[in-house]
Amino acid sequence: MSTLFIWDIDGTLIDCQASGRIALDIAFYRCYGLKNATQGVNLGGKLDSIIIGDVIERNNLRNFEYKKFNKMYKKTLEKVLKNNGRKKILGGIESILDISEKAGITNMIGTGNMKYGADIKLKSLGIDRYFKVGSYGDTNFTRVQMIERAKDIAKEYYNREFESYFVIGDTPHDITGGKGAKCHTVAVATGRYSKDKLMEHSPDLIFEHLDDTKEFFKSINMIIQGRN
Repeated sequence: MSTLFIWDIDGTLIDCQASGRIALDIAFYRCYGLKNATQGVNLGGKLDSIIIGDVIERNNLRNFEYKKFNKMYKKTLEKVLKNNGRKKILGGIESILDISEKAGITNMIGTGNMKYGADIKLKSLGIDRYFKVGSYGDTNFTRVQMIERAKDIAKEYYNREFESYFVIGDTPHDITGGKGAKCHTVAVATGRYSKDKLMEHSPDLIFEHLDDTKEFFKSINMIIQGRN
């Protein structure tokens, strides 16, 4: 049975210690003189296009230039991550990616990050090699659309149908987006949301962390086999 894992990045695969927010704030300051542009904005699970749009609207940036801003954000994010000695791959992730590959499970990215931002983050920690394709926050309008697009991209790239889809993420947006796109949902409390908060959105599976890879795959297989 062909299975697709659609992975969120921040708080799920890796912890970049708020590097994305820091880089956004610096980019907005350097381009438009805004201080703490994302202050008060909940970034968790949101698409970058929505976050940037919110800042533009709140500050009435009628002269906003996406090309100029993206160039500055990309350059800044690369520098911030390079100098961030606390960034890390979260527990169990590399084992899960290795095991899933050997088991014939396909891994792809489904994230609110813009593509270049996602690539920079994954490359900074050396796990970009696990992901050949992805769906991103700069080419979609909602989380559901991003995940639906991920399914289509995987079908086209790998030239096959998948029988089981799993969205794996650390925010309520990952759960509701996955459900909206008719995927199984796996929530993990390794980001800013507690297990109790994530449970309110009724994911199919929920974990405190992904350190126990045997338990992770046991639970996944139970769903695939229709026993959950």
